[in-house]
Amino acid sequence: MTDRGRFQREARGVTAIELIIVVCILGTLAAVAMPGILGGILRSGVDGSARRFSEDLRLTQSTAISEGVQTRLLVFNSSGQAHDHGGSPSGTMSITNTAMANKYRIERRTSPLGSWPAVTDNRGTNPNVLTEWNDIPLNYRGVTIDEADTVVFNSQGFQITSATDLRTIRVTGPGGTKTVSISNIGRVSFQ
Repeated sequence: MTDRGRFQREARGVTAIELIIVVCILGTLAAVAMPGILGGILRSGVDGSARRFSEDLRLTQSTAISEGVQTRLLVFNSSGQAHDHGGSPSGTMSITNTAMANKYRIERRTSPLGSWPAVTDNRGTNPNVLTEWNDIPLNYRGVTIDEADTVVFNSQGFQITSATDLRTIRVTGPGGTKTVSISNIGRVSFQ
């Protein structure tokens, strides 16, 4: 018999034992990788929302500098409260609106003592509303805003503060918690 004929006879397929071994190896690899994959999927919502806050804070700051006006990121926490320590003429304000829970937007005012847009205003009715409401749970499934300070920047891009130098926005979801921090000079970081 030639070598070619012997090779064809031996190459019939795999045995059941070989198939079982391959399936066991693949099952073990899947079992080891699955928690990491699921954890990454869960963390992606919290990480994505924290990155989005960081980007929008930088946009708020750059708009204040480029337009020479005060801008703010108005943030409502999961209870529907927005806190602003220094952005209002009286120094401190708190807005409660349960319909706005877990939402935020960017706004501006043209003078330091001027009024900010009303919560019910939108980009079509008020030119000082710079973005529409960003709904965190709608865009990032299961993520909520636990803690939120409204951040106000002056025309030089510095944060307007009176109570403390650091503002924080904390988001929580199935994948954990992230805190976005903004220093009084406008440096944004998150961990």
